[in-house]
Amino acid sequence: MKNKLKLLGIIALAAVIGFSVISCPEPEGDGFSGDKSLNGTWEDEWGVIKFNDGNWERPFEYKGTYTTNNNKITIKITHIHGNLFEGENEFGYVFASIWYTKTDLLNIAKNELGSNFNSVKEEIESELNEMFSESPAMDYYVDGNTLILAGDTYTKGSGEKEKDASIVGTWVMEMNHRQLAEMVIDSELLPGITVAQVEAMLQTYNVPSKLTVARLVFTEDHVASYSIINIDEIFLGGGLDMEEDFVKAYMMDGNDVIVDFGYGGYGDGYEYFGTISGNKLNVYYGGSYTKQ
Repeated sequence: MKNKLKLLGIIALAAVIGFSVISCPEPEGDGFSGDKSLNGTWEDEWGVIKFNDGNWERPFEYKGTYTTNNNKITIKITHIHGNLFEGENEFGYVFASIWYTKTDLLNIAKNELGSNFNSVKEEIESELNEMFSESPAMDYYVDGNTLILAGDTYTKGSGEKEKDASIVGTWVMEMNHRQLAEMVIDSELLPGITVAQVEAMLQTYNVPSKLTVARLVFTEDHVASYSIINIDEIFLGGGLDMEEDFVKAYMMDGNDVIVDFGYGGYGDGYEYFGTISGNKLNVYYGGSYTKQ
């Protein structure tokens, strides 16, 4: 699924990085002379935040710069990821799964609105300034592998990654001709025909007897990408290409996999997806994935 641009080309986003942001002047000077104990990847229950010599990132959400002074940190957003934009708009603009700067989004608004842009320019620029804003100075404290930032606690290094190691990697769902034919019948893609007839068609189209129909990739950064074969294209002679369906956040609850099917940031639409048992991920709607 692709996220789309809302009315006016911009949507004001609440920062879901664990702290709020407001507009402040940009710090002067180049380089980073701040607290290097922040460097590394820090995890909480919703995902990770990375710090590295003045640059920070919440993968697939936000990234930018930061400064520190006497255990206070000021964070600025410079990029917002396309995965955070939600909903449909009157233009039908589709965001890619890439990073966008304030200038990028302003240009998108100009292109989509055309001659109407000037009438809403101030409103759009105001929203952009809010989105790409800078936090007030916030207290933080680093104690070994623990970071306390704006009242939230993060763990460095292993932590959630070690606990979730069983899911990180690539998982595939495979089907033989009979299973694929039964799925086609259940979906009513080809009404009025039998399983045996669908099997015969699969052989005619030289579909492999064992076919990967879906693929899931879970990363250490708590992001899941999902690809699925386009069944329609098989019967239209379009081949066996996989199509990416979504890139979403995930979290673990014991052996249960919880995936964010909603739009926006971490935690907006988590739902139970399935349970891991050995090298199998058994999904709630039936069927299972095998870890490669």
